[in-house]
Amino acid sequence: MKRTGVWVALAAVLLSASCASTEPLRISVPPLLGAVPVVLASQDGWGLFADEGVETVMMPLPGRRDRMLAFEAGQIDVLVTDLVQALILVSRDDSDAVIVGASYSPEDTAEDAPLPAALVAHSDYAISGLEQLVEKAAAGHVRIAVPAASDLEYLIDTLLQANGLTPPTSAYAGEDDLLLNMIYVGLGQLGAGVFPQPYGELIMHYGHLILPEDEVFEVLADFSELTVPQTVIVFRRSLLEADRQKVAAFFRALDTAVERLNALPVDEQLDLGWKLTAELFLPGQKPEEMPPGFRQQVEVALEALFIPEFSRPKPVDPDSFAQVRAWAKGKGYIERAMDYSDVVVPPVRENAE
Repeated sequence: MKRTGVWVALAAVLLSASCASTEPLRISVPPLLGAVPVVLASQDGWGLFADEGVETVMMPLPGRRDRMLAFEAGQIDVLVTDLVQALILVSRDDSDAVIVGASYSPEDTAEDAPLPAALVAHSDYAISGLEQLVEKAAAGHVRIAVPAASDLEYLIDTLLQANGLTPPTSAYAGEDDLLLNMIYVGLGQLGAGVFPQPYGELIMHYGHLILPEDEVFEVLADFSELTVPQTVIVFRRSLLEADRQKVAAFFRALDTAVERLNALPVDEQLDLGWKLTAELFLPGQKPEEMPPGFRQQVEVALEALFIPEFSRPKPVDPDSFAQVRAWAKGKGYIERAMDYSDVVVPPVRENAE
């Protein structure tokens, strides 16, 4: 486990940011930890896709819905996303989507790291626990920032049900943009929110960088009782079938990115992070234009954040797949319960079947 904030800065590229086919591989990624290896392998990072002979184009799209629509419209070939959104894609009639492994598996995180997600409440709402959160939300006194049809919604629903509570779904609010949700909760416009790391850690310990200094927050749950779903990689099935060589090269580049990232000294990680800027959490701010004192604060925050020792992309966990699939079907997000083997394949590293 390394304590550093490189991924925060890398996430800015997530928002902006020879094989059998000569067409470039169009990739879109979210501001999530699981997208870091993809960004590092791209031309905005270390150029590892190019080293494997794969031309890539990073497609900058503002939110999950935009990425979903672009994939369905044939404008994206590869999508890094959460498991719920991937299930929605592969469940569509005549879907051309297939889940090809996981780019990040939270269970790989070391014991001393912050857990992969947190349920955070603003102290002004005086919420002492899950039961009080549900009571106040059901009475209309608290709204909860959680993106609809997401792994985060799955987590809060499952957590509350595991504690004998009925999820107050009418109180779910917020945006796809996790930074906006963090600001809404930070300013008290929403009483609580569900955040993946490092958003939860940022709002608890470094909210003063973007929020008033007197704001105080409480962690109501860390989801340690649950298996947090993996971040997955979705490919066009037609591309996988037609150009397996390109897909194999893609995963070889990711393997190299993971190995290089894990071996990178902390100071080099931070330097790389600054080069790519921290626009995810400080939109429009350039390191060289920041006042010296403010930049020092940001550097302290970046250095204090955790980035796990990544594992190479791995197969999607079948048990987690089944649990999330059952929840998504019960919520009406998918119309059919697909078999794992029909919509999931392991990461491809060989050129031929």
